[in-house]
Amino acid sequence: MSGKHGKQKKWSAESVQSVLAHIQSFPKVDSHYCRKESSREFLDQSLSISEMYRLYVERCKRDGNADIVSSDKYNRIFTENFNLSFFRPKKDRCDECVAFENIVAPNEDQKRTYAKHLKSEEKAREMKTEAKEKSKRDREFGAMCFDMQQLLPCPKSNSSTFYYKRKLYVHNLTMYDLGTAEVRCFMWPEFEARRGASEVATCLAKFIEEKSKGGCRDLSLFSDNCPGQNRNRFVAFMFCETNKRVQLDKLSLTFLQKGHTENENDSVHSVIEKSTKHAVIYSPEQWYAAVRTARKSKAPYYVEEMTHSQFVDYKTMSQQVKNFNVDDEGDKVKWSNVREFTVYGNDAQALYITYKYGGTQKRVDLQRRQRSSGGNSHATVTEMSELLYVTSQCGISKLKKEDLISLCQAGLVPVAYHSFYKSLPLCSADNEGSDED
Repeated sequence: MSGKHGKQKKWSAESVQSVLAHIQSFPKVDSHYCRKESSREFLDQSLSISEMYRLYVERCKRDGNADIVSSDKYNRIFTENFNLSFFRPKKDRCDECVAFENIVAPNEDQKRTYAKHLKSEEKAREMKTEAKEKSKRDREFGAMCFDMQQLLPCPKSNSSTFYYKRKLYVHNLTMYDLGTAEVRCFMWPEFEARRGASEVATCLAKFIEEKSKGGCRDLSLFSDNCPGQNRNRFVAFMFCETNKRVQLDKLSLTFLQKGHTENENDSVHSVIEKSTKHAVIYSPEQWYAAVRTARKSKAPYYVEEMTHSQFVDYKTMSQQVKNFNVDDEGDKVKWSNVREFTVYGNDAQALYITYKYGGTQKRVDLQRRQRSSGGNSHATVTEMSELLYVTSQCGISKLKKEDLISLCQAGLVPVAYHSFYKSLPLCSADNEGSDED
């Protein structure tokens, strides 16, 4: 009997070793999907300890191994011998709410601080609601929220063997038009491009240009706080560069309160997950088709299939703008505290930022000269419009490709898809970096 009651069973060294080997047999999620500062490794999002234990028992029975440890023992081996977790899509976690809930008897200062936090969340939500309602009645005003869906595995099957193999991932950046309820999904496989700031910025630029062609003059966007994808100078630069072309009166991006970033895209992702829960998928094209047909009651989701040649390297382009760091008052720009940034059609060379929802805007002059020995100037946004920076195909790791081909050789992937997996490009050493900056 296990636990505190009775004598605990003594497991053999061989049985413990078999559990260690089983846990080690699961491939880790590619490092560029995880945070740089963490030493923890991550397993596929479809796994859990209970699912891993089920697969362990299944393997033991298949191999004729009768010395099967208990689920409690498997759990202890997992937690005590590995620094592993299960990969989940990056969602903000509200530290302030969790910390306050853990205070047994909060004092008045703690109550006031928490009330201020909730008021900030309420203001952000209010701004989004007001934008949504205005976009329904004013054709010259648009509002949209966007979010990256969790990784979509390919191939996808119920075969237990798939759990032990690295898979190709498909990315899906969804954009929900708050005025029309139309959903646009920008999708691409990981060998074409990552899912960082340049990729997000490229898709946003496409959306902005299309809205401007439809008569929109004022566009408000909303997103979470992910610094590697949304809240950064690269997306801000794209705003300036794009609005120089489309010349909207106002273009803004508001970052919802950390830990309270729920939005309409969550329901979109839920619909896709439910409709594909039992689907067998072998290629990115099948994922595109599955997303297009996921919504049954309303207009289908529009899918735009992206390739590497469509993505603009806004990171490289933005390097030619020297000032993202100091506002017109001489204060350093605190990017981690930015709640909203805005560009105006009548001031194309400037970015306006706020540190408080609905607060005073601070102007950042992109042409502001920085101190240098030579006093040299730098390229203007207008001059850079003539330059073209396109990202290159990034490929996949050698180990991942070997796993995918092994699934083909085992007959678990239909012959019709073998050539696709065999022709997947490999990534270079320089292209194995993180999406986070």
